[in-house]
Parts: sequence; C-alpha cells; structure tokens
Amino acid sequence: MEPPLAAAAGIALVTKLVEDDFLEEVNRKSRRIVSGLEELNVEFLGVIREIRGFGMMIGVDVGEAAPQLQEAFLKRHCLVNTTSGTVLRLIPALNIGDEEIQQFLDTFKEILKERE
Repeated sequence: MEPPLAAAAGIALVTKLVEDDFLEEVNRKSRRIVSGLEELNVEFLGVIREIRGFGMMIGVDVGEAAPQLQEAFLKRHCLVNTTSGTVLRLIPALNIGDEEIQQFLDTFKEILKERE
C-alpha cells in the first residue's frame, strides 16, 4: 500500500471511529452477544462455565466440549476459534449486524439442543 493511500485509509478509519457513535454501537452489540450467551447458559443449565472478554473479543469457556462445539459451528458455516482446548473465542467484525448476532445465538442454541 502506498503511503498516501495508507494515510487516507487511516484517516477514514479514525473518522469513522469518532463519529456516528460507532464505538457506542460496538459496545451495544457486545452486550447483546454476552446477554444472549448468558440466556443460553440459563436455558442449558451451566454448559457455559464462564463468559469473559473485552468489547467484541469474547471468550466462552465451555470446558472439554470446545472442540466438538467448534466443529458443529463449522458444519453450519459459522467460524469460531478454540483456545486452551476449553474456550470458544469469538471475534466478530465490528460492523456485525443485529441479524447476524441473532443468527449466531440461534445456531449456538441449535447446537446445544442437539447435545442434550
């Protein structure tokens, strides 16, 4: 990338971050994901050991089931990463839509129902 193009891209990014309440919207979406995960944890009686994260970087500790859950997500064309063998790592795009968040939560619920 040429320096003027890189500079223009950087300026565009910073402009987007500070206007239109972009970061506030990112935090709202993060809270929506965590809230949905907490609801799933109540419904499926403690499958989720812990939910932790910062902004849109979210870790979901599901114990030894993590690799199997990751595979189930992949079969449904939903990409999640596994860390430490027990944690599903979610790093959605900052501009993820509410419909996509709901689709992820619905997919997770479907996977958990199949495991019962």
